[in-house]
Amino acid sequence: MRIPSSAVRVAVGAALAAACSHPQPATTPAPQGASAQARAAPGQTDLTGDWAVQLIQQGLPANPGTLHLVPSGDGYRGNLLFESANQPYFVRNAQAQGDHITIILDTPDGDARIEGTLRAPTEFEGLYTSRTLNGRLTMSRR
Repeated sequence: MRIPSSAVRVAVGAALAAACSHPQPATTPAPQGASAQARAAPGQTDLTGDWAVQLIQQGLPANPGTLHLVPSGDGYRGNLLFESANQPYFVRNAQAQGDHITIILDTPDGDARIEGTLRAPTEFEGLYTSRTLNGRLTMSRR
């Protein structure tokens, strides 16, 4: 069955008139970029941003680097680049439970783990553990 084009025009016009006579409330567009990312709830630790890192191994000079974290799901993702490394390590998952922080990294050597305590909102102290590299790790929010 074919509907005459005049009937289609009448139906479309009626639908438009109905929509215009019943305006919907305006919606605010969702924020874009990092501000759109979920932030920690009040009283929870927010690890978002850049951190200056120092890996300290016994008998060796400190190995500085930068950790960059962004919210992702119920944790964080990002990367860690030591000044002595050729490539960044991917942060597969970072979690904050109170002042206890756990970060899992993908490295050329396999998984690495950073675990420790946030001493202040901008200071972290813990351990870096991988198959071939172990040491004390400190971080300061930039």
